[in-house]
Amino acid sequence: QHAQRLAVARVRVDLCALEFMNSSCLKSFVTWISQDRDLAPERRYAIHFISRPEILWQRRSLHALRCFAVDLITVEG
Repeated sequence: QHAQRLAVARVRVDLCALEFMNSSCLKSFVTWISQDRDLAPERRYAIHFISRPEILWQRRSLHALRCFAVDLITVEG
């Protein structure tokens, strides 16, 4: 809601210091991405994840999230 209110073009999510995330947290990301994807095209914003690819769960999970919304999500790292 905050991103929509500010009418931002992109939100950056830095996960570099994140060592662990449980499935409930991952589900929160899916919900957030779904809400963004359901917006009218002119109100959508890109989501850019910054990750550490040597952390295997980040690599796998962010790849899956990206597949969920290829047009909205980018992953760096």
